[in-house]
Parts: sequence; C-alpha cells; structure tokens
Amino acid sequence: MTETEAKEAEILWGRDQQRQQAVSTLSAFGLTEQAIDNQLKAGAKTDAEALKSILLSVADSGASSHDRKMAHFQLAIEAERNGLPFLEHLACAARYELLRHQEQGVQKVKILAAGEANSCPSCQSQNGRVFTITNALHQMPIPCAGCTRTLCGDVPGFCRCGYVAAFD
Repeated sequence: MTETEAKEAEILWGRDQQRQQAVSTLSAFGLTEQAIDNQLKAGAKTDAEALKSILLSVADSGASSHDRKMAHFQLAIEAERNGLPFLEHLACAARYELLRHQEQGVQKVKILAAGEANSCPSCQSQNGRVFTITNALHQMPIPCAGCTRTLCGDVPGFCRCGYVAAFD
C-alpha cells in the first residue's frame, strides 16, 4: 500500500466511523441510516451536518419531552466535540428534563450531581437541593454556569448533573 493509498484508507475509515456514530445516535430516536441519506440528498454535505439537522428537528418537534431533552443533549455533545458553544443545548436539555417531570405529575425535584469525578465543586455543593419545578424552571441551577468539567474536548463547562423527582 502506498502512502497515498494509506491516507485515502484513513479518510474512508474516518468517514465510516463518523457514519456508525451518527447511526448509533439516531437509533435512540427510532431513526435509521436512511434519515442520514435523506438529509444528504436534501443538501447536507456531511454525515455530521445531516446528524445536526436531524437532531435539531427532533429538538424542535420531538414526540416527547424526553426525546427533545436527549436531542439537545446530543447536540451539546456534538458541539463540544467540535469546539463549538454547547451551554444553550445543555440548558434546553435540562429544561425539557424538568418539563418531563412536570408532565408525570412530579411537583418537586432535587439536583443529582454527576459524582465526584464528573461534577465540579459548585455542582457537588448543590447535590440534593430541592426545588419546585416552577422554581427550578425559573432559576435553572442546572447546568451550572461555572462548571469546570469537560466531556470529549478541553473546553470546560459541560455540566452532566441533572434532576430527579423529590418526594416529601
């Protein structure tokens, strides 16, 4: 194999990995590889661009609050992975998490920090704090604006903490 052929093989391998990752992400929403192909036919230039378009569509009009939450969380992951701003998507994911609890009749939630290795000192100090859903939606303590944790890249602020139902 020549050096040129090796480089071409590496590029193809990277594209295949990107495709498999996109298909895996979409499977959580009941979508298949066909959704990516449809986006490419509609004008998306890459699998990543197609994935983003599909996730934005789910985030805007998903069947459930959970789907919308997960679409925003995946958009945050993709943005962080590519060095782009992600906090807005994390905030939307947290908002839909609260709305899902509200739809299920939950009135109060508490913060669940992502564990010592995955949460910053600020989040750890909030662990267990109880909020009414209305107050949590108003205050939005999660995602923590000053979070120092990362996920895939090296830009801090990828807060992985969340809410769980709180009962008296």
